[in-house]
Amino acid sequence: MDGADRRRAPGYVTFEQYEHNQQTLASNAAAHSDEERRAGPAREGPALLQGVVVCGKCGKRMTVSYHKRCNGEPQPDYHCSREGIATGTPPCQTICGAGVDAAVAKLVLEQLTPLAIQTALAVSSELAQRAADADRIRQMGVKRAEHAAEAARRRYLAVDPTNRLVVDQLEADWNNKLRELADARDEYERATQAGNRPLTDQQQAQIRALTTDLPALWANPATPMRERKRLIRLLVTDVTLNKTGDQIAAHVRLSGGQQHTLHVPRPLRAWEAHTTPPTTIALIDQLLGAHTYDQTVEILNSKGLTGGWGKPFTVVSLTQLCRIRSIPSHQQRLKAAGMLTLE
Repeated sequence: MDGADRRRAPGYVTFEQYEHNQQTLASNAAAHSDEERRAGPAREGPALLQGVVVCGKCGKRMTVSYHKRCNGEPQPDYHCSREGIATGTPPCQTICGAGVDAAVAKLVLEQLTPLAIQTALAVSSELAQRAADADRIRQMGVKRAEHAAEAARRRYLAVDPTNRLVVDQLEADWNNKLRELADARDEYERATQAGNRPLTDQQQAQIRALTTDLPALWANPATPMRERKRLIRLLVTDVTLNKTGDQIAAHVRLSGGQQHTLHVPRPLRAWEAHTTPPTTIALIDQLLGAHTYDQTVEILNSKGLTGGWGKPFTVVSLTQLCRIRSIPSHQQRLKAAGMLTLE
């Protein structure tokens, strides 16, 4: 359907609105194909970056699963297993997402500062001015096409009808000018509908209010996680994750075109999190050189030191720890020095 047909039979919605609706439907559909990297609909669950996480090794969209801590709190995990499922190979990487989610949320909230908002509004005003200049240029193109079509019409009407060869040539030229005029008008209409209108004062005030409203809304316990995910999707295009050693590199692309690379420490494994600190182990070894288990437990508890599970020491727990770590007791040290018991 050309421009003239669209004007004679206007649709219920514009073609641009139709394309926008199709994009919304596609983004809300759950993606199952290996080649698709759409975000999918925002769902429940604590995975803040669900649908926008990309694997830094293969470039495919990562999926989400959850595991629970000892206290029952669910924690998100980002998996890249599509290539592994298709080829029967191990997954690219599996990353615990709690630290990454917190780092990205902090970055987004830090970017919405009053200075950043003011700069964005200044850029928006400049773009609106450039759009107005481009609109004037397109208007001049339409006027030139109208002038050319009118000149071709006058030449056609002024010719002698008996001179068929000249009449046919002028008629063809007039038809060409009319087609060029219709194309210029269609292009101007499309550019006008697709152009960004300048923001009103009320809209600019609402945008400035985001610097205070958004952090408060984000921190509000009553805000559903689904709404936080929708806010993230408005501001973040995607996040590429790559785990190397004890660090997780998160490359964040914001909707405005800015890019940031975050380095998040790898979360500790269960056995790492519940391991007695090396400084406490060294102190226990030092105390047992001159104290028994009972005396060592009293000293450790008086200093507020705890074991790997965060509980105060007891004689039983200290004895078990020393046996696992091969730390000799005070009695063993005396025997090793050549001393004997009374027996």
